[in-house]
Amino acid sequence: MGLTAGDTLIVPQVLQDLNHLVVLAGHVQRPGPYQWRAGMRLTDLVPTALDLIPGADADYVLIRREDGSNRQVYAISAKLSQAWAELESSENLALQARDTVHMFSLVFGR
Repeated sequence: MGLTAGDTLIVPQVLQDLNHLVVLAGHVQRPGPYQWRAGMRLTDLVPTALDLIPGADADYVLIRREDGSNRQVYAISAKLSQAWAELESSENLALQARDTVHMFSLVFGR
């Protein structure tokens, strides 16, 4: 028996394997999970200013990193604007699986 007009099909959401994802959050055009790969850097996740919502603070990025062994959480900051200008700089941080990259607005309250 197949589907017919008017039938409702419910598909449960696929559980995300966070061990192979990074999450982009905040003042960005396309927030959400992205596939992580070895060697991935901040500018691989956010390659240009077009990926940000106008008014985003490219001079301050906060990365939430969770230590997989003990679940301790760390906060790491970087300057995305400098990472774009100098891809080999220390500001172009290597991302790890399970990182969440937060972009903020320059305008308070957004």
